[in-house]
Amino acid sequence: MLKDKSVNTRKSEVDFQKEFVKLINLKLNKNFVAYQGRSIYYQLQIDSTFSQNSISQPKRGRSAFETDIAIFRKFKNNGVISEQLILVIEVKNELTTHDVIVYNNKAQRHKGVYPYLRYGLLCYGISSIPKRFFIHNNDLDFCITIKDYINSEKTLQKILYNLVKKELNVYNNFRNKNEDDDKYNFYQVIPNIKNI
Repeated sequence: MLKDKSVNTRKSEVDFQKEFVKLINLKLNKNFVAYQGRSIYYQLQIDSTFSQNSISQPKRGRSAFETDIAIFRKFKNNGVISEQLILVIEVKNELTTHDVIVYNNKAQRHKGVYPYLRYGLLCYGISSIPKRFFIHNNDLDFCITIKDYINSEKTLQKILYNLVKKELNVYNNFRNKNEDDDKYNFYQVIPNIKNI
């Protein structure tokens, strides 16, 4: 996918994002769509008349942050096709302490607006997750490092698609459990830390 993995510029991150979105849109079924550079709300404000004081499309700088990759579920609502945010993937070449803190905060803010949202990091310039991720993370649902697979397009495509597929399944399961009328008496989050 990304031909020159040694480039450390923002442009290389954007190129990787575009390739990822192209790949995912080819593999996702017609009920889902991925976007690169889509802004999503981090807060919704209610004015003095108790009306939502926001613009119809989230815009960076107006209570919205731009995301690297956002995946939405498409559905019909009164005959109009609407989209529901499901998954955000932030793409980084490397991963600093600052990145973990910033994206952790962004995940927390976005999850306050979008119920059941899945949010994580994909790092293509490193081979393993640094300890700083585990120290500073609270709200990111996953982190994956793929440097060792960057030159094998077939393997990389499989890894990326499986990541998205698993996260969509987690989202759907959590949403369905929370929206049904059944009662439950146990919930547990178990970290899944392994090598691909």
